[in-house]
Amino acid sequence: MSDFNPYKAPAAAHLADTQIVVGDPARVPLSNAPAWIVSGYRLFAGSWPTWLLIISIFIGIFMLLQVFVVLTSAVLIGEIIGSLVMLPLLVGGIVTGFHWLAQDKPLPVVSLFAGFVTRPGALIAGGLMAYLIMALLVLVALTMSGFGIDQYLVLIRGQDEAAITELISSREFFSFMGWVMPLMLPATVIYYFTISQIALGSIPATRAIVNSFRAVLGNLHVMLWGFVVLFFIGILLLLVMTMVFALISLLPIDPDTPAGIGLYSLIVTVLFGAPAIACLFGINYAAFRDIFMRPATSHADGTP
Repeated sequence: MSDFNPYKAPAAAHLADTQIVVGDPARVPLSNAPAWIVSGYRLFAGSWPTWLLIISIFIGIFMLLQVFVVLTSAVLIGEIIGSLVMLPLLVGGIVTGFHWLAQDKPLPVVSLFAGFVTRPGALIAGGLMAYLIMALLVLVALTMSGFGIDQYLVLIRGQDEAAITELISSREFFSFMGWVMPLMLPATVIYYFTISQIALGSIPATRAIVNSFRAVLGNLHVMLWGFVVLFFIGILLLLVMTMVFALISLLPIDPDTPAGIGLYSLIVTVLFGAPAIACLFGINYAAFRDIFMRPATSHADGTP
């Protein structure tokens, strides 16, 4: 077993300074899953004000895209801009931000946009490949559940509230969720690992996809154990959220008014949504660092 500690920040200022490199995926022990969660939380907690701002901007960008889709009904254009262009570039920036923190470097808010200047073409290509895999898995779930593509598009557009209410109460929808959720968990990790390899290791997009598949298949049991731990943490957070909203309900603010809706939305975003998203990104980075990053070698026999 390697003596390399993936959670110890390297002394060099840059990955290219040959302290660590992005290599082929390794198999890691089951006990590493809780360590990913702890490490991801610490990376967030150490710079939480900046992360809240970064993730709020991240969410805001996609909210603006959603408004554009609703106003123009240009679902395809919005999907291309959001999922195929903006998402891989912004995720590449978030990965870069966590990597800088792991190296004891400062975290500027502009790190969110690092993907726009560092290998943007490769990031978009890798994101496209991973997106197509996820789309294929959605089609598999739709086929197996009997939930129609037209019904799925109604959910995606999010415009017809009456139709959406009827759809989500149908048996086919629950069957679809039963199929798609287990498929999306490894697919999401494959997406993140692909973007991370491209952003941090200058890995070609096709090789990054293959390596991500190998990483997930070789460590699926570890990831599932981490998901179970996160599930129980999520239950505790829901209990805390319930208590917070119970206290807020005592305030003389009607939740059905614009002011009340704004207050609740702000609380959910700042206290729960943004921190949870940032921590999940951090956990994925910790897993990526553990599985893919190794000490650089300078000799042909692999010794430092």
